[in-house]
Amino acid sequence: MGACREGYRLYGKAWKFGWHHIFKNIKSRGVKKFNWKLAFEDNFMFLVCLMFGHQSYVPDEYDPDEIACKRCHRWL
Repeated sequence: MGACREGYRLYGKAWKFGWHHIFKNIKSRGVKKFNWKLAFEDNFMFLVCLMFGHQSYVPDEYDPDEIACKRCHRWL
């Protein structure tokens, strides 16, 4: 999950929040303006990371111990 945005994960520990964010954003902005790209990345890009590995980067240069993945938006 990303650290600076709402997550759209529909399974696992945070599934309640993911469904809540999806319904809230579709209701307020409409289906066409909902960001389907982020919902797809949060739910299915972990499969790509399982097959090919994470594409890691350090999001904050002041704390090099925190590493995230560009594809699946998860902390590593």
